[in-house]
Amino acid sequence: MTVPALDTAAVGQPITRLGVSFFPVYLPANRIPRIAAGPKSGLVVGELENPSVPHLKAENPTDAPILVIEGEHFFGGLQDRTANATVLVPPYTTVEIPVTCLEAGRWGEGRPGASRTATASRHERSHRMAPPEVRRNVRASVSQSYREEAGHRVDQGAAWRAVAETLHRQGADSPTQAAHEAEDAAFRRHRPRRRAAEELEACGPLPRQSGVCITHGRRVQAVEIFGAPNLLRAYWSGLVRAHLADPAATRDRPSAERALWAVRRLTCMELKSAPGLGLGTEVRAVDDVLAGVALLVEGGLVHQSALFAG
Repeated sequence: MTVPALDTAAVGQPITRLGVSFFPVYLPANRIPRIAAGPKSGLVVGELENPSVPHLKAENPTDAPILVIEGEHFFGGLQDRTANATVLVPPYTTVEIPVTCLEAGRWGEGRPGASRTATASRHERSHRMAPPEVRRNVRASVSQSYREEAGHRVDQGAAWRAVAETLHRQGADSPTQAAHEAEDAAFRRHRPRRRAAEELEACGPLPRQSGVCITHGRRVQAVEIFGAPNLLRAYWSGLVRAHLADPAATRDRPSAERALWAVRRLTCMELKSAPGLGLGTEVRAVDDVLAGVALLVEGGLVHQSALFAG
């Protein structure tokens, strides 16, 4: 199994703010069917009839496949969760999604201003992503489960510890230990960071841009590539805010050569594949440098994410 679209991927000039660089990524040779994504796609995410912490259901009432990406943050329901896998939900279909809890101190109490019925069953699809360190923790755990042929299971205790560490690092006070409070605190306490995020959110991705490579100086933090520009646009705000919330530890100059190496890294790794939870084929790869996951449909790349060791 290979990811052929990455062989011809290209990177452009980065935008750098507060030491964090965002390199645009282009996929000139990728072809995928029409796919919807984001909060306005029509996907309905909720609890199972018999609710459980590690699972949610995603119902697609539309005539187009809808994308859910690994690391996407769901709010509400009985507690906040994040998706453990990238899933392409077929039209007029309901799929069970493996998730990780991002809020250790709440199971169904609800939030101020929300009706009890809505809170107990429905989840809000927002533009947010789980914090990068939490995503790394969850992905490492899922990758270990993959090697053991145990599906998408995670070490929930380790995930909660990662959330607690992120909240502590950002100086966030969260009664329910909710991961999103870390990002809120980061932008509330640091005006330049908030302004940088607002600027990049307003600019949006460039024309024909399908992905982004995020670096701190020369050090690569993450690569997020989508099969089409509209899919990147749906997640742009969440990716920008998640990575600007964590300050860069260096002010080294970013390297386009290093960014391109990171974008194509998955092409020279041993990939483990399995049928996707919805449409397509899921592939994963892990080494001492990165943990990568991709979803392929009809030979085309729908989403690929690589999180690099800090």
